[in-house]
Amino acid sequence: MFVTSEKLDRRELLKLRQRAIAERQIFITDAAKPGAATWSDVSTVFNRFEAIVKEGVNDIVSRYRRSFLGPLWSMVGTIVFVAGFMILGRFLFKITDNTYVVYVTCGVVFWTFIFSTLAEGAGMYTNPATASTGFHLSFAEIPIRMMIRNLIVLLLNAPIVFGVSLFFVRWDNWTSLLFIPGLILVVSVLIPVAIVLGVFGARLRDLPPAVASLLQFGFYLSPVFWLAESIPQGAPHLILDLNPFYHMLQVVRKPFLNEIAPLEHYLILLGLSLGGWTIAVIVFARFRRRIIYWA
Repeated sequence: MFVTSEKLDRRELLKLRQRAIAERQIFITDAAKPGAATWSDVSTVFNRFEAIVKEGVNDIVSRYRRSFLGPLWSMVGTIVFVAGFMILGRFLFKITDNTYVVYVTCGVVFWTFIFSTLAEGAGMYTNPATASTGFHLSFAEIPIRMMIRNLIVLLLNAPIVFGVSLFFVRWDNWTSLLFIPGLILVVSVLIPVAIVLGVFGARLRDLPPAVASLLQFGFYLSPVFWLAESIPQGAPHLILDLNPFYHMLQVVRKPFLNEIAPLEHYLILLGLSLGGWTIAVIVFARFRRRIIYWA
């Protein structure tokens, strides 16, 4: 049931909502003014945040339903990768620097988080499994719910990252905890980008596979397996400076190497976050009313 709330009072909206629940329909409210509709969606996220978190957890549980290990399969996959890389690197590539194992492990885990967030975000408004949030649909809830799912998967892999880092890197202080503000900055950049991709992905169905392909290209341009220090300063280093994934990886990986990421990475991500949210709010307010028709 899709209604415009501008011409209805609160009592009429309540009656329509109750009727929609009785008829097992999704109840969607809208307003003629885009700003009012946007604020309504944002306020719903704050009011239902606990419920959104539970829905994100349920998404992970339902994804691994009737599975023996359930969500722990994500951890098993990371363990297999780390063990295989250590064996292959030691005996085939003759890698003797143990910190490189930490470097690659952190790079793969956090790149997987970035990739899954953006790739899933581009199609989040067209995925029926994530579009329904009960009997009230808020388009602002969907990206938050999607981010919670990916954060849960990242949290499952966190013990492996900590374990590998503790085993191969000597921690002299609490530098590793700096990954927390780094992760917060990364999340604050990814959410608005996912919102913009999701809105246009609902209209352009070629966008989600195009985003996945571009992310594959970004993987090779980002220091996941190769060392960022191997790029000489000057014009070649501009490839890294203009790569936002490079700055994201640095702020979350450096702490596990017992190093402090340069301040410029934090400032660049802060600027990207502010610019991204500005664009996301404009795009969401402008095209929010069309998402239901596009999807």
